[in-house]
Amino acid sequence: MAVIQVFIEAAGSNWIDWMGALASVVTLWFVAWSAHSQWRTGRNSVQPVFSVWASYPGHEDELCTVEIHNKGFGPAVIQDFRVFYNNKQGQGFSHEKVRDVLRKAFDKNIRVSRVAAMDFGYAMGAGDHIELASFYPPEENRQSVGAWERVRISNEALAGHMSGFSLVIRYSDVYERKWIFVTHQFEGHTFRDKPKSRTYRELSSKFGHLLD
Repeated sequence: MAVIQVFIEAAGSNWIDWMGALASVVTLWFVAWSAHSQWRTGRNSVQPVFSVWASYPGHEDELCTVEIHNKGFGPAVIQDFRVFYNNKQGQGFSHEKVRDVLRKAFDKNIRVSRVAAMDFGYAMGAGDHIELASFYPPEENRQSVGAWERVRISNEALAGHMSGFSLVIRYSDVYERKWIFVTHQFEGHTFRDKPKSRTYRELSSKFGHLLD
């Protein structure tokens, strides 16, 4: 009888040990799953998204300004920054490429007040913006009351010049995912910098000449 009791006690002890080990494994799995789920949620909620805003001259302000805003969530770390006019890339170091495309757009008949650039490693936080360029639009001769005078070109004509501008920004988020922002003829797109992805292939057929 004593032998049977010892065997039952040993079997019961082994069963409890196995249940404890199983509970530990389940707990560890749940903790790991919860951590991974939180990581994925945080990762998916971080997506920097750029937008371009152009302000045309008015009665009180004669400047035309072009701004880039980070309207998304999380900072964007710049990897590459290019500007174009009529599909021709701006030349020069840093902000000089912006000045170059402005001169091309207006045949050098322009007074530039300020230009900036987004060089490699520049980080733009969520909600931040940068004034890419500000300039005085060119003037033209216009007849008024029997006399000719120099007046600023109309905003409609200015918009016609601005439609030739294109911008390509390659950047990464805090999770090191790579993105591309392209604006061309007042149309902007943000997509992953993954050449094998469906979105990349579709948009490269439209903007491929800017992405090379």
